[in-house]
Amino acid sequence: MKRYFFFFFIPVVLFAGMDDFEAFEAFDKQDKSEFETLKKEIQKCIKGWDFACAQKDLAKIRSKVTSKKDAQTIAMLKTALSEEKEKKRAYEEARRRANAKKSIRIADCQNSSGGTIMCTLYVNGKYDGNIFYKLEDTDKYNIFILGSKNAANMAGYYSIELNSVWTTRCGDSVFGSSNKIFVYDISKALQMYANCAINGGY
Repeated sequence: MKRYFFFFFIPVVLFAGMDDFEAFEAFDKQDKSEFETLKKEIQKCIKGWDFACAQKDLAKIRSKVTSKKDAQTIAMLKTALSEEKEKKRAYEEARRRANAKKSIRIADCQNSSGGTIMCTLYVNGKYDGNIFYKLEDTDKYNIFILGSKNAANMAGYYSIELNSVWTTRCGDSVFGSSNKIFVYDISKALQMYANCAINGGY
């Protein structure tokens, strides 16, 4: 009985001498204060990507709602939490892809048959087939890779006139791209083509 007496004794002392309305106002004021404190803590947790902390305090804050505005605030906090979770997921996926990106080196270019130039392709320091390019018309080099274990099979070319690289996998490096990449020499065009075929982007 001693424990139960102590538990109920605190609010009696805090609100002693108040009538029912005054006691209600005091409780309401206390809830509002605790709501604001929890709101700030949740915002801090969300910003710091501590989602377990945010979820825990969101469970607590529901019992402190005193107005329609508070309910709207909780809805906004939940939305912010979902958005930050998605940002973290996208960030971690981008970092994973960056860490998994293969290194590419093109070397030892020499004449092949029919006016085609053949270069040796190295991926992560190891031989991985050959990359070829050939001048078609007067302003376009067709590019392709053969014998690679890492490269996707795709068509592509380098336009001298438009200073752009185009592939079926990554599109045009200048036109229709928000991150425009202008290309002014065949060596860069070969590197971009290989990067698209092997890593999925220019």
